[in-house]
Amino acid sequence: MMRRFRLGSMALPLALAFIAAACSDDDPVEPTPDPIVEEEVIGTYIAAGESGTIELITGEDETTDLLEAGAELEIVLGADGELDGRLFIPEWEEEEDLEVDLAGSWEIDGYLIEIAPEAETILDGLRLKVDDEGLRGSIEVDDDLILRVVVVRGDHELAD
Repeated sequence: MMRRFRLGSMALPLALAFIAAACSDDDPVEPTPDPIVEEEVIGTYIAAGESGTIELITGEDETTDLLEAGAELEIVLGADGELDGRLFIPEWEEEEDLEVDLAGSWEIDGYLIEIAPEAETILDGLRLKVDDEGLRGSIEVDDDLILRVVVVRGDHELAD
């Protein structure tokens, strides 16, 4: 005699088993990160030389290492949302260097930091994630052109 099981009779026990597994202490899913605390992120962040990353990514997934070409980025997150710093990219457009003053403001937006320089720059609206290295983010600077940055926490300033 062949026994037949109906899915309906198994649905409740299976659902309870899945719920119990999902609520167990050995759940491999990482917990939601803690919110950003302003006092913990205030400081100077650098991408220059061997530290950090400044990359340009095209729509064809071609990546150019701008640090290798001499680019530098300094982001200083001050108290009360004050932003300072500088972005320098040699031969950015038509062989002209790009030098940007990042004076402005910054704010915590959920689990990200958003910078807002006073002057119009390619970094307007850059949103940065906090991680063990420092801050990382990317922004579309032109059609099919993305600037990706990783700035590491540092206590030194870039040369002018």
